Amino acid sequence: MSKRFDDEMSEQREPWRVLPLHSFTADPRTVVLAGMHRDLLTGTDTTGAVDLGPEDAIALIERTS
Repeated sequence: MSKRFDDEMSEQREPWRVLPLHSFTADPRTVVLAGMHRDLLTGTDTTGAVDLGPEDAIALIERTS
């Protein structure tokens, strides 16, 4: 008997949480991050901090465990 693809993927799936960040000011902002995050638009990994420009937005996914 073989396992279903969904069963195999659920065992390998990492727990992630979406973290939307918005800057509603005219000044640039730096947001300090704890842990590893990935930019949903570019796919790049980020740790430490992310810079937001004036009236900028970014969506990150955060590894929760």
